[in-house]
Amino acid sequence: MKQISYFLLALVFSLASGILSASGQDNNWIDMGYTETGASYNYYKLLQVNGAAHRYSTIIELSVQADPNYYNMQGTYTIRADKYEQTSDRFDGLEIQCSSGNVGAASFYVYNNALWVRSNFYSGHLYYRIKGNFTSDSPLNIDPFGRTTTAPTGFLASTSTNGIKCDFDNNTFSKLPVGDIYGAQTFFNNVSILGDSKFGVALADKFSYDNKTQPHYGLQWTTDSWFSGGHSYWLSGYGGIKMFTTGTPRLVITSTGNVGIGTTAPQAKLAVNGDIVSKRIKVTQTGWADFVFEPEYKLPSLATLEAYIKENKHLPDVPSEREVVKNGVDLGEMNKILLQKIEELTLHVIELQKEINRLKENRK
Repeated sequence: MKQISYFLLALVFSLASGILSASGQDNNWIDMGYTETGASYNYYKLLQVNGAAHRYSTIIELSVQADPNYYNMQGTYTIRADKYEQTSDRFDGLEIQCSSGNVGAASFYVYNNALWVRSNFYSGHLYYRIKGNFTSDSPLNIDPFGRTTTAPTGFLASTSTNGIKCDFDNNTFSKLPVGDIYGAQTFFNNVSILGDSKFGVALADKFSYDNKTQPHYGLQWTTDSWFSGGHSYWLSGYGGIKMFTTGTPRLVITSTGNVGIGTTAPQAKLAVNGDIVSKRIKVTQTGWADFVFEPEYKLPSLATLEAYIKENKHLPDVPSEREVVKNGVDLGEMNKILLQKIEELTLHVIELQKEINRLKENRK
């Protein structure tokens, strides 16, 4: 009984091993050949239009396995080829996308009726397998795949840095997004997100505003109650926002809402370290200097004014040089003070003119 049990157990393991081998990761890959011959790269014609009446809907995996001592020399690609049965000399569509490894492990040369490929590194092999063939026809070339050490010429498109989508019906070739071996993503065309969708980090860390949610660390385009004609742009950085040119922060918004231009430490709602050029500046002001013309206002005499100037070296109510250097100038308040002095001066001029007129009358 023990011998029978061991036999059955061995048989189960044998069958399981056979199943894994039949559908595993090694036996269904077909070796196309070496990456190079001597000191020259090998170019392989992987796909071609094999018959005018054929129609294709085929997905192929291509694995470039160069020197295994170097991680960046390997790359696996998914290739899709489609062909309408009435097109005698070209595919309808072709798509190449790196699915793992280094997108720069191989170079592809796209023709309207063929696809050539080569490894970009030595010391290895190129492998392929059919991932899906949804028609009875196939665009695969046959061994030895038109192998040559002469670089293809006259191709419509070539890529060794990104995926590519080829639309032969409309003769358009578009680069596809790629991720490098370190995980960085590169986009070659427009990147779009739907309105009211967020883009950022830690999207669960959010706040409510205008009956919507906004991430503390992100952005979105969304409708806003201040304008109903389109989406508004919302941007939030919980610790603040900095905008750079040539590596230098030019515009900053602190976490407390202070805005700085030319400074990263604004101490006011708007701080500008530099010149401001404007056609008009409007300062809202509480109170004005017209109280000088009220009957109850006591106009300081010129003698009193003279004594004050001799002692303080500035006009009454006007800040001294030391105060201006230390605290700056409040434009609205300073304009009100200057207007007050002009109005006081005007009243003194009027009184002086009256005195001159009286003196003239007395001489007659």
